[in-house]
Amino acid sequence: MVPYLLLEGGDEPVVPVSDWTTDLMVGDASPNTCRAYCYVLLTWFRVLWTIEVDWQRATEGDVVAMVGWMLAAKNPQRARRPDSAPAGSVNLKTGKRYLPDRYGASTINLTLAAVRGFYEFHAHLGEGPVLNPVPESRREAMVNRHRTPDTPRSPARRGRLRQKSPRPAPRAMPDLAWDELFAAMGSDRDRAERWQPR
Repeated sequence: MVPYLLLEGGDEPVVPVSDWTTDLMVGDASPNTCRAYCYVLLTWFRVLWTIEVDWQRATEGDVVAMVGWMLAAKNPQRARRPDSAPAGSVNLKTGKRYLPDRYGASTINLTLAAVRGFYEFHAHLGEGPVLNPVPESRREAMVNRHRTPDTPRSPARRGRLRQKSPRPAPRAMPDLAWDELFAAMGSDRDRAERWQPR
């Protein structure tokens, strides 16, 4: 039933993670969500294994250590070939920025949300630490306490350790790129009239 497992050492699954992902799948979560959360918890458990702390004794200080490591470490998935453009640079043709070589704010926030959800699940079962090691935004919890499911969440100050996600700047396609696009189209049916501002 669980499409992905987190393995410890050899081929033994990490049972607390398997229990949580099983619950997610029963709740009709996507297999891709399960995969993403397994990778997130792999990061979390690697931190715990490194500092030799059992997951049931994790504290907020351990979460701070994980966030600090993610802010300082390079993301191995962002390694680029020597002949490619440097990480974080801008493609001059498209104006799109290449991903930086560090962990992004959205990755850190996803990690915090998933680890918090993992501990909330186990707290419901009476397992794990008394306090969730991932702090939440008390202001957000107060503002959205009586929100109905069909009402959008009210904005509030982000929780402690949550990173500020930069809004992407709007990009424009250069005229030369438009000309190349239209020239590459094989027929009049495929060509579109270029939009002109009024």
